[in-house]
Formats: sequence, C-alpha cells, structure tokens
Amino acid sequence: MKLGYDPIWFSIVIGVTMMIGVITPPVAVAAFIVKNITHESIGRIYRGVVPFLITLVISLVLLFAFPDLATYLPRKY
Repeated sequence: MKLGYDPIWFSIVIGVTMMIGVITPPVAVAAFIVKNITHESIGRIYRGVVPFLITLVISLVLLFAFPDLATYLPRKY
C-alpha cells in the first residue's frame, strides 16, 4: 500500500499471472496432469488451452490498463 497499489488489485493480478504460469511451459503443471490422466499428446491439450490462455492474457492487459475493473465491486459494496 505504501507504493500506491491497491491490495485487491494486486491480489487479482497475482492470481491471473499464476493461472497463466500453471498452463504455460516450462512449469505447465495443469497440462502435464491432464496429459497423464487422458494420455493425449501435449499438442492436442494445448489446442484446447490456447483460447483460455488468450483470454487470461487479455484480462491481464485490461487489469493493467484499467485497474478500476478489479476494484469496482469491492468499492461499491
């Protein structure tokens, strides 16, 4: 808070970046778990993951561009 960041906004940004990290290499924990359960190729798994990854990246860009998106509802109530 001393740096001027809203803790709610910061927590949401950290959560979104962690979700991106869980599905992208080199970590890709979620992708490897799905691979081990379904025995599908990583390529096929990532064809299904890419739309979600694009959505997460767009939401992260929007959170940086418009921080009030993350704090609108908490401020309202």
